[in-house]
Order: sequence, then structure tokens, then C-alpha cells
Amino acid sequence: MSFHMEFSYPREVEQAKKERWPILLPVGNLGYHSLHCPYGCDTLAAMCVCRELAKETDCMILPPVW
Repeated sequence: MSFHMEFSYPREVEQAKKERWPILLPVGNLGYHSLHCPYGCDTLAAMCVCRELAKETDCMILPPVW
């Protein structure tokens, strides 16, 4: 079971702290990569990595830093 911090309740955060879950922070930038990519593709890729990892392990995913 994993949680996205922005959709979590205090009881879920406390559970994650008590069970010492890893906290994932997707970080990327808003940069121009030519006409074939959106500006946020670096951060979107980091968010996808976090989501995939959350399928394998209990963790808390923080909102992305753009």
C-alpha cells in the first residue's frame, strides 16, 4: 500500500512514519526539449518512476518539485 501525500490523511502519514516507509520526491525541471516533448517531461518521467516503485513497495510519494 502506498500513498500520495497530497491525497493522504494524517492517520495515513502516521502509519507511514510508524512503519518507516521510504518517502519519494519526484524532481524535474520545466525545460524546452524541442517540439516533440511537453515542457514538463523531466518531472513527468520522475513521477512515473515513483508510481512504478510504489507498486512494488510501501512508500509515501510527495508532490513533485517542478
